[in-house]
Amino acid sequence: MSLSSNIEKLIYECGQLKQTERVVVICDPKTKNIAIDIVNRIENNNNSHCNLLEENIKIHGQEPTNKTAKAMLDADLIFGITSFSMAHTLARKCATDRGARYLSLPDYTLDVINSHAFEADFFQINTLCEKVCKSLSNKKTITVESKSGTFITLNIDGRSWNNASGLLLSAGSLGSPPDSEINIAPIESDTNGIIIVDGSIPIPEIGLLKSKEILTVQSGIVSADNGVFSGLLNKIFGNNIKNRIVGEFGIGFNEHAKLCGRMLEDEGSFGTCHFGIGSNSTIGGLNYADMHIDFVIKNPVISADGNVVFNNRKWLI
Repeated sequence: MSLSSNIEKLIYECGQLKQTERVVVICDPKTKNIAIDIVNRIENNNNSHCNLLEENIKIHGQEPTNKTAKAMLDADLIFGITSFSMAHTLARKCATDRGARYLSLPDYTLDVINSHAFEADFFQINTLCEKVCKSLSNKKTITVESKSGTFITLNIDGRSWNNASGLLLSAGSLGSPPDSEINIAPIESDTNGIIIVDGSIPIPEIGLLKSKEILTVQSGIVSADNGVFSGLLNKIFGNNIKNRIVGEFGIGFNEHAKLCGRMLEDEGSFGTCHFGIGSNSTIGGLNYADMHIDFVIKNPVISADGNVVFNNRKWLI
């Protein structure tokens, strides 16, 4: 697919933009050119009003300014194209609670928008995501194992799965195409085990991993003590214990996406899962933190209430 057709797919298929809708596009200096392209395409083809705003978001999960948060409340469709994600912010949650559809597009570049991951049939993926969410609903525990050594159990009792297939089909929906995933916020104090991160840590300082990072988790709290990037991760986590809580478990569904060190392809890559450390208050959890960082592992074996539901890149439901 061409760059032009991928942008059209982003706006009209994934974003489901309709005539006369109010659109807010939020960018930073690094992503402004793509943001301007999106605004121009919308204003040339739709009777829609676009409000282009610039922010300086420095870490995933940082709140935008009050001006931007207020503009988001009045929007029908929001493009969050800042280099760092605002998906896990109260500003985003307040906007989607009021019915805005939110395209979370952190670190968008020409490489992302021109990726083969956009060849995915998002409607077909959405159908599978719905099926898996339904099958996993009302489960109490998730266990993840891998040949690399991951063995971790998450308590999800009473929490709901979120379908983030990449399509915004209803008011208040959230998507991050080409990322296609489902995710859930586990009980914050009841995740235990070890995570051997062998895929990526999709932040600018790290990306694809050449060696494994080891995270130990006790009562939901992450320790990073044995890896090349342990020092950096501990610096990022800082002294706020909430930044170390396992806040999310997600599973990728896009077979066209490949691990590359970029968040929206890595998290959605089929045959991977990821653990989000930090804030989860916007996806059904109770942890209000300063940040949210994802850790991607390859080829997981996933069990629900003791029964294997995903193995060898196949769903067993």
